Amino acid sequence: MLISEMAIGFFSTPWGFKEHNGQKSERYQLLLRPDHIQLSNDGLEAIVTKTFHTAGQKYINCNIGNLNNLTVLVDDDISVGESIYLAVDLDSIEVLEA
Repeated sequence: MLISEMAIGFFSTPWGFKEHNGQKSERYQLLLRPDHIQLSNDGLEAIVTKTFHTAGQKYINCNIGNLNNLTVLVDDDISVGESIYLAVDLDSIEVLEA
């Protein structure tokens, strides 16, 4: 459904559908910041593929569903190959018009 130059649509994410009410565009990108992803007991399962430190903070890369190299800011000690669970507030996902 298009309303003049505005577009209303939905994007499928591993955590559910993200609604978008913004400018009409041919391409979109979704932005999920590493600090907006939480470790959770009841989230979606992810496999840790890399751990690293940047600017004094600990990060991991993980695969979740068809997403590869999802970066997460963590406080816990987590090892490569470990299975973890992640949760996201869909409102923290930003939609960028490319």
